[in-house]
Amino acid sequence: MTAAQAADQPEVTYAASVSGDLGVLQINARSGADIRSITAHLVSYTSQTEVAKVGTEDFRLFSGTRQDGVWRTKEPLKLPEFGHRPGPP
Repeated sequence: MTAAQAADQPEVTYAASVSGDLGVLQINARSGADIRSITAHLVSYTSQTEVAKVGTEDFRLFSGTRQDGVWRTKEPLKLPEFGHRPGPP
């Protein structure tokens, strides 16, 4: 990898649920070049194993630019599909 390629590596500044819509995953990332793909690996807190992978086709640029923007999942994620079962209230 050249120094220019290394400088263009994306940096994720945060990834979290959207406040008020906890099923929507939001990722803020920036890079020296356009970000063309995003993949999120969802990991179980308890087992530390990957329970789902969310790919580029599941995200849309919500705000900003392809070099410094916020991407959100197009549809809310359904955690029960990933093996998460909420506990008793």
